[in-house]
Amino acid sequence: MSYKAFTCFSRLKSLEERILELLKGNNNDSTSHFQIFDNDEQEITNDQQLEIAFKTQPVFLFVDFVHSFVFIYDEKKNSEDEKKRDGCHKIMNPLVLLTGAAKYDSSDYLSGVKIDLMMFQNLFEEKYGYKVYCTYDPNKPETESLTSNQLDVFVKNHYSNLINTNNNKHNYDSLIFVWCGHGSTKDGEDVLITSDDEFKIFKNIQDLFTKVFVRKSKIFIKNACRGNEDPERVKRGTQQWYNKESDTLIIFPTTKNKQIYDSMGPGKGSYFTNYFYDVMTENISSPKPLTDILDKSTEPENKLWIKANSKAHKMVSEMINNKQQGIIVVSTNIDQLAKSNSQIYQQNIHFSMMINSNEYMKQKLTIGPYSICSFHSQNIVFVDITIDGCVYA
Repeated sequence: MSYKAFTCFSRLKSLEERILELLKGNNNDSTSHFQIFDNDEQEITNDQQLEIAFKTQPVFLFVDFVHSFVFIYDEKKNSEDEKKRDGCHKIMNPLVLLTGAAKYDSSDYLSGVKIDLMMFQNLFEEKYGYKVYCTYDPNKPETESLTSNQLDVFVKNHYSNLINTNNNKHNYDSLIFVWCGHGSTKDGEDVLITSDDEFKIFKNIQDLFTKVFVRKSKIFIKNACRGNEDPERVKRGTQQWYNKESDTLIIFPTTKNKQIYDSMGPGKGSYFTNYFYDVMTENISSPKPLTDILDKSTEPENKLWIKANSKAHKMVSEMINNKQQGIIVVSTNIDQLAKSNSQIYQQNIHFSMMINSNEYMKQKLTIGPYSICSFHSQNIVFVDITIDGCVYA
């Protein structure tokens, strides 16, 4: 019986140099100069372990060099060079797959999906110079829809090209996978919803490409409209599993319902994609790896959000201790909601009329893009106000 396996040599440049040194030298000892690992990153040291490795198809073997003998060249200099080459995984030649559905059989039409996909394509193709494959073509209106079968064909075609050594000529060093469209959870699993209202378990897509990109960077961006689901519950339900995957970064917004695609207004795409695009474009000349840039796009915003909410909690405590009644609002657009108020002391005043009134707004602080406002009133009425953040009452 014949077996087929794919062999990957890590740190190829430094490995090539050291193999040449071995061939030139007269090293006749029995010391092993290589380590071999299977798909699960378990070292293979005997025939039994090799047989076990072949039970999982496709088979990938990873070869590392063992630094256990002395070289003739300057080891200190080469060690420093190797750290520069191998210390971080800078994304240079990723496989970029953009997928999404704007038109659905029974779910809401998401026109912003088309804009988002074009922004992602422009970012990765024009700005970063990557080869990009996208399911949506603005010149083909039928591609606004993406059925379950069409998504399967798209994903499996690229997977087949990767494992076929004759077609995998691009030597991809990483993966970037993007989904734009409806999403949800089913039986505790994070799912994508295709145009024919079929659920695709996202973990299955991730598993498929993880087998190919073992020990390589993998970035998954999910810009999914989740109806009225609680984003925090979704995040907690999936993040524990994702963290077990090495070299994997999952990026997704936590905005509720259809606002994820309406937040920037008609024809502008989602706030998440616009912000992501701006951050990535600003850092295009940065010498840092792509993953470092992505970290930068989330960390400062998260820190300011936490700081703003921490201050809001203190303001709530002060209000309670002073036996006052009202609400604390953390917002990025509160000034845009303000309306004039001709009746200062009406019984059920609308919230939008309180914003510019000193009688009701008792305190306003600003932390980064966030305004923390304290309103004092026994009755507050919200009319045409969407709460997408935190309100403390």
